[in-house]
Amino acid sequence: MNTASDVVLEQGTTGVYTITNLAYVVDMVKLKPEVETMILQQVQQGGLVVDYTSHHTVKGTIATTTSQRFDLGTINGRVKNCQAVQIASAAANVDQNDSFARNNLSNYRFKLGSRYLSESQIECGADKQSEYVMEWMKSQNLNCENTFQLGSENLTPALLNSTKFVIGQQADRSNSNSVLSSLKDKDHNRLELELNYSSAPAASTLYLFVQTDKRMIIFPGKQHQDNDFQGQGTQM
Repeated sequence: MNTASDVVLEQGTTGVYTITNLAYVVDMVKLKPEVETMILQQVQQGGLVVDYTSHHTVKGTIATTTSQRFDLGTINGRVKNCQAVQIASAAANVDQNDSFARNNLSNYRFKLGSRYLSESQIECGADKQSEYVMEWMKSQNLNCENTFQLGSENLTPALLNSTKFVIGQQADRSNSNSVLSSLKDKDHNRLELELNYSSAPAASTLYLFVQTDKRMIIFPGKQHQDNDFQGQGTQM
């Protein structure tokens, strides 16, 4: 839980807040008897295959140097897309989680295993917003076929460059979820992020979110196996 100075707009003395009536709501799926029987048969006959998406989340510390590289760990799954934001240290009367700073970032590049996810560094300076916005839109499967517009008062070019700055990278080769086109490095599947700044950035926290495709096989006796789509889909 964040402190009151991070979540409560206040003046003067330090405030406090209390959350009451907390509830956890779950949607349950109840199968018809014939469907349940079919699924149990699949479990007994080689295992029930369940494909799903998951997220890999990492925090890092932005130093004050103009060139930085982050080792973001080994991804357990096939990478669909990556998103990253920088949040400066909390300030009084500011909701830090609504302030994603560009922080003098001039370009960036993601790398999975031995291969970069873009042909070159993606430019994102104050006067070079087109490329990074397009890459972020692609990472969200937003393209000319979607009725998506950046005309909201909360998504003006000035705000995108200041307090709504999010970088993204698509790894999926297809915009259709019915096609397995996410990427998996055949060796280590380690993800890296290179950041270059036009001048020394302010000390901040980097938050990275990776969406992944995963596969689980359920066997009799409540046993399961994560086969990580080995040998399937797009290989690097």
